[in-house]
Amino acid sequence: MKESNAQHFYQTANFLSSVLETAIDAIIIINEKGQILLLNESAAKIFGYDKDELLLQNINVLTPEPHHSQHDQYIQNHIQTGIKKIIGIGREVMGVNKNGSQFPVRLAVSKFMVDEQIYFTGVIHDLTTQKEVEQKLIYVNKNLENLVDSRTGQLRESIHQLSSNNRALENEINERIEIEKKIKQKRKQ
Repeated sequence: MKESNAQHFYQTANFLSSVLETAIDAIIIINEKGQILLLNESAAKIFGYDKDELLLQNINVLTPEPHHSQHDQYIQNHIQTGIKKIIGIGREVMGVNKNGSQFPVRLAVSKFMVDEQIYFTGVIHDLTTQKEVEQKLIYVNKNLENLVDSRTGQLRESIHQLSSNNRALENEINERIEIEKKIKQKRKQ
């Protein structure tokens, strides 16, 4: 029976490891002290580290100020109060990679317990490409708005010019009609 349990454990561990390593998003598991205990290759990659460089490091190495210096306090506040400020709620934050560059990420944090020990799982999605696309869309939309404003101004000017020309033609036609009337009256006399 013990061999069966051990075999089942290793099969489960291999299965979970496979799931973790094939996830596209970064997955990081930390303890209540903020130490990184487990991370997948995606996590190491988006932050620019080798996995071994991050193991047992404090998670705050991946966060910019003001969160960098306050992260341990965030964890302790949650443990002491039980108030879930970000746990179970995804949000956008900034991450810091190995070279110090900041980049936008979507972070979802969950808490779990094993043998009365508290652990936190962070699932992190790099938003850099999405934010670049958003910025390009903003730029394109702004240019389109400027173009529409410019063309609208040109159309208004054209309409104004056409209206002015139309009034001038109407006046000329009215003058010719008056002149023709006068000529006809003079012929009758």
